[in-house]
Amino acid sequence: MGFVRNGSEKLECTALGQWTGRPPRCEAVACPGLAAPGRGRLNCTHWHGDFTYNSTCAFSCEMGFVRNGLERVECMALGQWTGHPPRCEVMRCPKLRDLEPILMNCSHPLESFSYGSVCRFRCTQGYFLNGTSRVQCQPDGHWSDKMPACQEEAASYFKQVLLYMGGGAVTLVALLLTGMFIALLIKRLSNKEEEKTLLNPISNLGAPGVFTNAAFDSNF
Repeated sequence: MGFVRNGSEKLECTALGQWTGRPPRCEAVACPGLAAPGRGRLNCTHWHGDFTYNSTCAFSCEMGFVRNGLERVECMALGQWTGHPPRCEVMRCPKLRDLEPILMNCSHPLESFSYGSVCRFRCTQGYFLNGTSRVQCQPDGHWSDKMPACQEEAASYFKQVLLYMGGGAVTLVALLLTGMFIALLIKRLSNKEEEKTLLNPISNLGAPGVFTNAAFDSNF
């Protein structure tokens, strides 16, 4: 098992003392040849010849790539491998998202957000970067650093505070002016009422236009 005859199945000795043919050879069954996967390596052990019965081949991948498939295959007696050769796929890092006020610019030499990808960060006007300005996807599928954040600059913050306080001050002034206007209006109305009272011809001292003096009247 695992070997095939290469030559005649039967030989006969002729009258001249010679065999009718040469003795056959038993050769190991051959499996299809294998090659290293892209971005990978192939390491084989051959007991009876290259890629033949009992040959074993192991696969590995370059740094930054991961094997997708079997690590090892073996050539069987029927001339077939125990499985399909694997593929080496690039290691991926978690996808990054840029949300304002942070701005991101990435370069991907292989695939999006994979080994070797580099992302740079900056902030919109009025904000400053808190953290690293550059991260790179490592061979183990992790970024070289945490994604930074954008924080509002102090000047911008105080500007907003002043705007807020300014709005409050305007409201306060408006309320004060309104109160003063109402007070003046009430005072003016009160003055008009007093003027009406002074100009009223009806007096509490007697009939209209007639003034009496009790002491003077008693003498007559």
